[in-house]
Amino acid sequence: MKRLFISTTLLFLIAVPLTAGEVTSHNVTTSDGVRIYYETEGEGIPIIMIAGGPGGSPSFYRGTHQLWLPYGKLVYVHNRGRGKSEILDSIPNAYSPEKDVLDIDAVRKDLGVDKIIVYGHSYGSMVALLYAATHPENTMALLTTGALSGEKDFQEHNIDGVKYFMRRHYPDAWDTISTLHANGFLTSDAVYENVFPDLLEMYYYHPENNEKIVPFWSMFSDSTSVGFNYDVYTTIVGDDPEWTVNGTLKGVETVALLSVVDCPALIMTGRYDRVCPPAAQTEIVKALPDAELVIFDKSGHRPFIEEPVKFFEITGEFLRKVTRGE
Repeated sequence: MKRLFISTTLLFLIAVPLTAGEVTSHNVTTSDGVRIYYETEGEGIPIIMIAGGPGGSPSFYRGTHQLWLPYGKLVYVHNRGRGKSEILDSIPNAYSPEKDVLDIDAVRKDLGVDKIIVYGHSYGSMVALLYAATHPENTMALLTTGALSGEKDFQEHNIDGVKYFMRRHYPDAWDTISTLHANGFLTSDAVYENVFPDLLEMYYYHPENNEKIVPFWSMFSDSTSVGFNYDVYTTIVGDDPEWTVNGTLKGVETVALLSVVDCPALIMTGRYDRVCPPAAQTEIVKALPDAELVIFDKSGHRPFIEEPVKFFEITGEFLRKVTRGE
């Protein structure tokens, strides 16, 4: 019976992009006057989908996470400056984790609900954590994959982790990068464009698994939409983003805030996620009153791509219990 279930699940995963439900477009204006675009699919309790980056669009979730449709309404939020939402590049410090939280709550209010389920991947997990910590009364449940809790984690595990990996495994590239940086070039400068190696080993258990996500990136891309906004990335992380955090993320820490989050939380990570490792997730779980940690032993940063059957079995059971009040 178990084998049959897994086979059926795999077939469903393959068929999902071909059987996508109706997606409805919405716009809402935040309390600080920014137009936010979002899409909904399905019915029921809203499951807010927050993209990573920072600077990414949530569009690929439409292909990778549709097995959550039985548990609620999937809400793909295009945070300010991303996707089809308003771009504010001419405004200093226009983007920040706190302003992303403002976007999420504007969407919640526009949906006309008191409670939402919040899900974030990568940087989106930080926004999800911050939302739950500042709006615990509006958070029914919290899910994260590949989370970082704030500036310290982003610097230590992401930026410094990548630099350490390059020093050891790509010494030629590292010599070029460190020389350029010593000569005053910030890592946001165009001179680095073809210098950084393709570091799939940092993100995947098997680097070739990256190919599995390519159809989702391409299938749900939109020429009228901003797929990735580098200005958002450098505003939030800083103007030297592969070296140090000096943007609006600086000073943001969520762990000390999480004790008020009294809803169920599912914190997930890949054993071989080298940019948002299990060590970072452990600290988050310790800070949350009602949290479960799940480690995917054959995954890196995207367990929903590398171990989809296990991922959707675990998240499906969690969402079923939450939405049915069990």
